[in-house]
Amino acid sequence: MTAHIEDARRVFGPDGWSHGLEKNTQMLETFTRYLHEQGLSPRKLSPQELFAPESLETFKI
Repeated sequence: MTAHIEDARRVFGPDGWSHGLEKNTQMLETFTRYLHEQGLSPRKLSPQELFAPESLETFKI
């Protein structure tokens, strides 16, 4: 298992499965551009439009 984790880190970097809109904005911008260019979306969406507004809020308990 350790070897698989080390392989994944070498390929994807230390944060290969980053979470949150901010860390993934560039990838989501590319994704929404491709959707529009390929005719799957009538207009280019913003990354924020892909998520329910309440899912973009930050809470601290």
